[in-house]
Amino acid sequence: MIKPLVALTALTLLAAPAAAQTTTSGDSAWVTPMLQRMVQPDNARRLEALKAMLKEKGIAFTVADFPGSPDSQGVPGHNVVVTIGDGPRDLVLGAHYDAVIQENGKAVDGVVDNGASVVALVQAIEALQGYGPRHRVVVVFFDQEELGLLGSKAWLAQVDRSRIDAAVIFDVDAYGDSVIYGGMKSDTRGVVRGVVQGVCTRKALDCIRFDNFPPSDDQSFAVAGIPVVSIGQQPAVDAHQLWLLMHKGRDSGLAQGVMPRVFTLIHTPDDNMGAVEAPAVNRAFEMAFELIRELDEAYALPSR
Repeated sequence: MIKPLVALTALTLLAAPAAAQTTTSGDSAWVTPMLQRMVQPDNARRLEALKAMLKEKGIAFTVADFPGSPDSQGVPGHNVVVTIGDGPRDLVLGAHYDAVIQENGKAVDGVVDNGASVVALVQAIEALQGYGPRHRVVVVFFDQEELGLLGSKAWLAQVDRSRIDAAVIFDVDAYGDSVIYGGMKSDTRGVVRGVVQGVCTRKALDCIRFDNFPPSDDQSFAVAGIPVVSIGQQPAVDAHQLWLLMHKGRDSGLAQGVMPRVFTLIHTPDDNMGAVEAPAVNRAFEMAFELIRELDEAYALPSR
């Protein structure tokens, strides 16, 4: 999640006590060993860890390079792209794999932001390969999101955007029992919103819609006019606090010093494995699969 979200901490001074958290059941034993592999000292090694996971699972991928820019201090970027099927239209799943670099030159562990979403999508790829969607599903692991959404902007400039029916972005999906979603201003027909609401209802999830959502790669898709939703997770109390801050700002009604834990967690050394709740990561995987399956039906294509 890019740094402008952290700027909201100026509204408050002290972190709120951690809320009690309820998690869903499910097979989440896969989460910890996969996620630990994303803990690397720099983003080049995070990229190699991601590529190694895909190779070990027999998942074909390409690396879409893009040139450096002033925002990246000239460092080129590398998006990792997995394609499922060969339908005439595209659905996109995305998550950024890069982590914030500290002043000492070392990356934060970056499991909340955003390694958990990465491994959830790796897991979803395996499930989708057995599903056989009518659309071509393109799963993109974006680089340099933390530098200003550079990876998603570059990828969209490289592809035929007219093929894309919708996109789903996952960011900050490592803990919590409430799904937060937003970034849907380009969803003018309401198709994506309806699909998200339907999945939330069928899976009996506590889902909270944001009209103003913390910025992530969804913004690149929205600017391009592509229907998109961004999915995250937070503890229930934190989710409601975050909604108030994002929609009301200084008029949120929250007491001074009260804010969601995420503000003091991401982009810091505290973003480590100790913050992870495996069932939340498993929930992100399940949502990614269900959302693509439902979007594949909602944007009707001829039967294969």
